Amino acid sequence: MILASSANVYGNATADPITETTPPAPVNHYAASKLAMEHMAATYADRLPLTIARPFNYTGAGQARQFIIPSSSSTSPSGGRSSSSATWM
Repeated sequence: MILASSANVYGNATADPITETTPPAPVNHYAASKLAMEHMAATYADRLPLTIARPFNYTGAGQARQFIIPSSSSTSPSGGRSSSSATWM
């Protein structure tokens, strides 16, 4: 089972690069709730094969254009613009 957490759990980490060994230090409710979910899920680790991912880049409305997903999905393979019903990658 893959659980989607968030790199927000690292808060304002100064480590460069941030790795899995960087201690979590959430600075907002969203990050704290993601870290709490990780801890709750860990109670099932002896019964379920768990993998927790902490991605730095989610996609969705309002995603900044400099991130890889929005920058690669703004045009179709033929060079046309994507529509609201389809996104070409």
